[in-house]
Amino acid sequence: MACVGPLPWARFGLRAAALGLLLPLAGCGYRLGLTPRGVAGRPVENIGIEVFDNDSKRPNLERNVHVALSSAARRWADARLVAPSSADLVVRGRIVEVRRTEGIRSPANELLESGEIVRLEGELYDVRGRRVVRRAVAGVRVGTTLDVSDAEVDAEARAVTVAAERLVLLLLSRPDEEPEPTAVPAVGP
Repeated sequence: MACVGPLPWARFGLRAAALGLLLPLAGCGYRLGLTPRGVAGRPVENIGIEVFDNDSKRPNLERNVHVALSSAARRWADARLVAPSSADLVVRGRIVEVRRTEGIRSPANELLESGEIVRLEGELYDVRGRRVVRRAVAGVRVGTTLDVSDAEVDAEARAVTVAAERLVLLLLSRPDEEPEPTAVPAVGP
């Protein structure tokens, strides 16, 4: 009988060695994510997300945007997400625009695709320093075909999620530079 692969004990040894190399990293405070910084570039431990104001013509989106911003902060920030009242930094802002757009039409002038545009304005506010650290605008256009049921509802949810992710990344990265204004990019289905 020929040996085809490594012996079971050898595979265990490789796994144990890899684990042994990773454990010291966890013990020395190694962290992943963008470190939020307050006034003068000082790192902070806690970040809070306020419920955004809704200046769009689409009612009741505040909760969906809040959930998407909180998820993005958990994913990207190297800080604990806490209530805004006990946070070192607070993300606050407003929903500027949410609207449906028409897209591609067939030769017979039938609508085949529509889209959602979502634009958010936000700022990172340092509670201790009592000033805004950074402002940003994030927008997205998500297109979707109309031949799938509930595609437009999914497009709105996807647009809110992508805009929230972009806003959090803009606010947490390069806190000493002003963001460059950009056009609303398109995201396909």
